[in-house]
Amino acid sequence: MGWIGRKGLIPVAVMEEMLLHLPESSGLLEREDTGDHVDVHIAKLMQEAPVVDVNELGSRVLAIFEADENTEGIVVLKLGRAVGLIMRNSFYRTIGQQFGREVFLTRPVNRVMNKQPLIVTPGTDITQIGMLSMSRDQESLYDFILVEEQGRYLGVISIRRFMVELSKRREKQIRLLEKQKKTIKNLMDNAGQGFLSFGQDLIISNEYSLECVGIFGKEIGGLNVLDLFGSYLSEEEGETAAGVLKGLFHAKNSLETHVYISLLPGEIIVAEKSIHCAYKVIPQWEQTTVMVILTDITEKKALEQKMVEEKNNLKLVLKALACQSDIINGMEAFREFFAKTVPEILESDCAAPEKLSEIYRAVHTFKGDFGQFYLSHTAEHLHELEDRLSRLVDCADATTAAIEEIMGSVDSDRCLARDREIITEILGEGFFCQSQTFAVSLDRIIEIERRAAGAFSEEEQRAELLLLIKRLRCTNVKDILAPYQEYVQSLAERLEKGVEPLEIRGDDIFIDKTAYVRFCKSLVHVFRNIVDHGIEDMDSRSESGKPENGTIRLELKDLGDGFTLSIADDGKGIDPDLIRTKAVEKGIFSEEAVAGLSEKDVIEIIFMDRFSTKDEVSILSGRGVGMAAVRAEVESLGGSVEARSEVGKGTEFLFRLPYIVG
Repeated sequence: MGWIGRKGLIPVAVMEEMLLHLPESSGLLEREDTGDHVDVHIAKLMQEAPVVDVNELGSRVLAIFEADENTEGIVVLKLGRAVGLIMRNSFYRTIGQQFGREVFLTRPVNRVMNKQPLIVTPGTDITQIGMLSMSRDQESLYDFILVEEQGRYLGVISIRRFMVELSKRREKQIRLLEKQKKTIKNLMDNAGQGFLSFGQDLIISNEYSLECVGIFGKEIGGLNVLDLFGSYLSEEEGETAAGVLKGLFHAKNSLETHVYISLLPGEIIVAEKSIHCAYKVIPQWEQTTVMVILTDITEKKALEQKMVEEKNNLKLVLKALACQSDIINGMEAFREFFAKTVPEILESDCAAPEKLSEIYRAVHTFKGDFGQFYLSHTAEHLHELEDRLSRLVDCADATTAAIEEIMGSVDSDRCLARDREIITEILGEGFFCQSQTFAVSLDRIIEIERRAAGAFSEEEQRAELLLLIKRLRCTNVKDILAPYQEYVQSLAERLEKGVEPLEIRGDDIFIDKTAYVRFCKSLVHVFRNIVDHGIEDMDSRSESGKPENGTIRLELKDLGDGFTLSIADDGKGIDPDLIRTKAVEKGIFSEEAVAGLSEKDVIEIIFMDRFSTKDEVSILSGRGVGMAAVRAEVESLGGSVEARSEVGKGTEFLFRLPYIVG
């Protein structure tokens, strides 16, 4: 039985699934019981029948049939349990044989009974009874069905009566479904969702909702579902879908079915609209059917994207309030990089690959720095620029002219424009009119007075006073590192990892921040690598006996003529074997060369240009230039960096830096 749809008959099972997946707010159909779920209880169909004991003679059966011409059959019992059935027509046919009366009427009834009657329990489904009765051989087609419970005979069901009741039930369905035909059609066509179904041949049924025409812009009945969806999938996705559907129709259990469904496309883009695809497997007698529910989620996705953008904008504004000077100086440095630094690099005598590497590292650092301050639009522009530079890096014959062409096409103000606009929309243009002021503690002022009045000559006092005034411009390294706390937490949340608040310990080291600004900014690569590569996810940490949240410790030590900065984590550490493998894959070393390196030298590979253990590039990592940029900045200050690691225990980056007075 089915529903007469816009183009024909839809199976009831498919129609029910459609109704279940309609929006609750549709309100177009007031459900009415169609009878599909009305249980005609076996007790209502069961009737009494004459019974005889298995040891009775055939003559007793004859007497019962002749006494009542309406008796269709007799049940044979043994100790209260049904063991056979004798139907009127079969009995008379048997005794009508030559010598039949002499043989069968004078002997026990087991000679004339059907020893394999159809026996069911009161809990047997009515539909199953119909299937069982119809699947018997022709001779037994109109026999009684015997009903037993726990070995005790209860009664019989007449197939004739059963068929009459089943017919009445179907007639009721037909009447109710015909009554609702128009309502259901309107419901399907106005639900705002597309419904289509197909079988193992993958041919879309001619019964589908009107919304499907609106989505695909054409009638889809009779089309191959792979051909229809293939227009909106990549070649690889189309091949995957074909294999999945083949497996789906041969799934052996619900688990396999669920796995196959999870591999089908969950979303397709049709005419610039995002269409969500849900799948439902509907088993039927004839064949398994797959129903697809299509929902236009374009507006929903746009709203979600707008909410994400608003959230990011708020983060940018809050960061701007907390780090005004850092953001202003970062933007100025970015403009200066394109206006001054890039031309200087391009005009230098260095080889083109060296120029490209230096520019590439700087762009990567700027991207990380702006990402830290939630200048996401600027970071996205730089990610695109990295893509273009990356293709040039992969080109063996990169030239200065090619680099100049790429960098010349970039407008630094345009890259910054949207993030700058977001800040000014909320904080006003005055945000970027910052005056250079410095806060000095009372203790520092008293120290200046005391030392200036000391036992020095006037000339010495002037030199000492100048040095102390310069120190007023110095910043505690701990204060410079503190803002990375928010960046680490934000990145960990994005990567679904847990990280404890940063621990910053050790000596108070005061430096002229302007001299170390590029180094301090480059540390974003270290923290990003630690969270992305080093710290494991919570499940992995728990399995290895570690606390769910990772720990990052920073320690400063004053050496007199310089200082050290240690950044250590308790993550998975650096695997030398993985480094060796990736170094060979990326063509940095041959297998023979990398095999001859010490473990310390292998770990040093992470500081090389273009090296990354990641196979895919994201806006976070994978370029292989971050740690190279860090080392370049450290060495430009006359310092050094060393990586120490133990697999499963963690990694430490130890920076040794001189004091630089501006």
